[in-house]
Amino acid sequence: MAPSYAAAILNNVGSPNGLAKNITDNGSLAGIGSSSLVPPGGYFFIADAGRRILVFWAHFGRNASDLYFGNHLTGDLSIVADRISEVTVTARRVFGIVRVSEQDLVGELVNKDLIHNQEIVLAHSVADAAAWGQRVAFVVRERVDSPNDGLWAIPIEGLTGMNTKPMPMPAPTAQ
Repeated sequence: MAPSYAAAILNNVGSPNGLAKNITDNGSLAGIGSSSLVPPGGYFFIADAGRRILVFWAHFGRNASDLYFGNHLTGDLSIVADRISEVTVTARRVFGIVRVSEQDLVGELVNKDLIHNQEIVLAHSVADAAAWGQRVAFVVRERVDSPNDGLWAIPIEGLTGMNTKPMPMPAPTAQ
């Protein structure tokens, strides 16, 4: 049976597996501690070039969630995207709705290259989005009625393999 971290966590000492790390109390979030809310299932690991990245989202108080990359060994953190809604994340890219307005519940649809730290804003006032292959569909909802409101679809490069919400194929028509 593998040794447990339970005693190490409670007593703040090392275990045979190493020293336990509280990611939200260390690094750039020092001093915030228990006011951080990481929801159940709000974290996972991804691998990139032999390293494991702890991905999680957390919000403070009633604010929108921010997306973080964490180093589970050192406790170092970086904010990858702020005030997120629906996003797809890899070690190298974030695609989805960010900088969400808490009043209107819409944000900017972005395709962000994390390696080169470059972000392309695809649309503003986006309420929902879905990607499939090299196509993106999204709903624009402005604060007041606008000709921009509606369902839009655009081609986009760099999203192959990032199917977030598969769009259903149209039913065959009888001839």
